[in-house]
Amino acid sequence: MGHGADDGHLDEDDPRASFERINERFYDGSPAPYFDHRLNNLFVVAAADQRYGPQLRAGLDLAGAQVSVGEDEYIASHMSDEDLRQFVTAESLILHSHASETLLRLFIAHEGRPGCPWLVMANLGMHRFWEIAESLSSPAWSPSMRAVTADLLLGGAERPSDHPIPASEWEEVLDRLCAWIAHLASALRTNRHNYNAAKHGFAAKASTTLAQFLEADTNTAVIGHEGPSIEALTHDGWNLDGERVWSLSTRWYDPPTLWAETDMAIRLIETVWSLGRSRYCAGEPASLRVPSLTPGELSHPHGITHWSETVLIQQRPPTYPASM
Repeated sequence: MGHGADDGHLDEDDPRASFERINERFYDGSPAPYFDHRLNNLFVVAAADQRYGPQLRAGLDLAGAQVSVGEDEYIASHMSDEDLRQFVTAESLILHSHASETLLRLFIAHEGRPGCPWLVMANLGMHRFWEIAESLSSPAWSPSMRAVTADLLLGGAERPSDHPIPASEWEEVLDRLCAWIAHLASALRTNRHNYNAAKHGFAAKASTTLAQFLEADTNTAVIGHEGPSIEALTHDGWNLDGERVWSLSTRWYDPPTLWAETDMAIRLIETVWSLGRSRYCAGEPASLRVPSLTPGELSHPHGITHWSETVLIQQRPPTYPASM
């Protein structure tokens, strides 16, 4: 940070003085441990689930990170198997979306190295946030956006000569980081309705859903899906005919995949925050997390992932007298 010209101290009327105080508070503690605690707590709960317990007890790979729940770690709960599964499904999605949103907001706030990233975050409205999230979810990034990603997640828009990542691997690592930001932004947008429905009054239904689509002549299933799902009542605004179509929208999720992606989001949160701390609070070392896999290399369940059923059509009321 800059200093005053006279005595080496920032003047109280200089906004940089306020920026310095705000930055000191912001970089006093990373947001990553909060999400780590929530994810670890979720693992312990999920270890009581018949489907996920054996995987977690034996050891589960999360995009290159190993996680296991010891036999001495358990919860005493009177929840039924169904209620437990509903909690695991809903919390997995909510945590995934919350961590992804935090990562994107940190990413946006640090772009261009502004004087006070916390101020940028606090001033970022939801409409603008979703606009940026849409642009970040594009699979093809411009050279300028790749440079921003390198600066925020690798420590420089171009590779420093003393960087721990070899020059021969720099572009490949950057490709993976860009892919992760794009994937998490896209997933956040895809899950937006369910995330909002769950966090605002929990107007969402988590369950295990089976859907089958039958061939008309033989009555045999040609495609289907079974597993943890979340159902929400959704709409996409008014159409040109003055109608709003409401649908019961069911989306299937694979909690272990959500856990792996959440863990990656947490690691990238720590990277952006840690690099910011090293820049705004000199002397603190930065912690970099380089993903070993791309999102596409994770194990994803096969089959349909989304199903919508129209349940209500509203007609927009006229805005003028009928006799006109």
